[in-house]
Amino acid sequence: MKPKEYLKLCGEITGLSEKQIKVKSEELLHLVGLENSDRRIKGFSRGMKQRLGIAQALLNEPRLLICDEPTSALDPIGRKEILDILSIVRKQTTVVFSTHILSDVERICDSVGILEKGKLCLEGELSKLKQDSRQDGIRIVLGNDVNVQQIVKELKQFDFIKKVSAKNHELTLHLKHIEENGAKVLEYLVMKKIPIKQYEELEPTLENLFVEVVKWICSIFKEGMDGEREKLSLINPGDCVPFLWNHKFSYGKAPSRDYRKHGYAGDGTDNTRSNRNGCLYAVL
Repeated sequence: MKPKEYLKLCGEITGLSEKQIKVKSEELLHLVGLENSDRRIKGFSRGMKQRLGIAQALLNEPRLLICDEPTSALDPIGRKEILDILSIVRKQTTVVFSTHILSDVERICDSVGILEKGKLCLEGELSKLKQDSRQDGIRIVLGNDVNVQQIVKELKQFDFIKKVSAKNHELTLHLKHIEENGAKVLEYLVMKKIPIKQYEELEPTLENLFVEVVKWICSIFKEGMDGEREKLSLINPGDCVPFLWNHKFSYGKAPSRDYRKHGYAGDGTDNTRSNRNGCLYAVL
């Protein structure tokens, strides 16, 4: 069976008219880059089959598209093709996908949810979660001919520096009011004529956030925190459905973002419709 034949069969099964099948098939095969493929599906690569699967799933214009690890076992080019397609599809429908590849999530997702032992322990907009976990840190790489320990000792005298550590010629500083005081650190180093190879603000990564949340959840069970464990056990599987947004619908309970305070998600009851035009949501 060839791609057009496959989509024609799927369209007939779902009750689409012949005209609808023709129009949607051409549109979707173009979207996934298979419009010129006249090969049989059994000869497709894994990536081509994934793209055809997305086309088939979109044939009926669903309000929700669920993908289970769509980039798993694909080469870099195949992964990029799938992510590019999902980025386009997000304008038409809400997309939920599970993955262990956190860089894929950071590249294209609006919102994320972190599952641990079957519980949705953290959920929210990716940008907001990363902003909330910022620690106002900077990383500075110094020149080779520098007395790093002496510089660390002097930097500790500044009251706006909360913590400073050194590894070889690399300094990591945590500051109060990083926008203002980061410049002061630079001024100090320039005044001392200390060569600087690199300066950057430390942005929180999804990987760091994921590890932090999972470690905290694991500690609940290891340390016997009965009260917190009881809260986790109160969550029914149905309460852990991700809270999804679309211009047509939303469902699920809005979870708490303060996982350290509550230890669980699903304590809200807001099922209000939203005006968002769809989103990409990853379950890690």
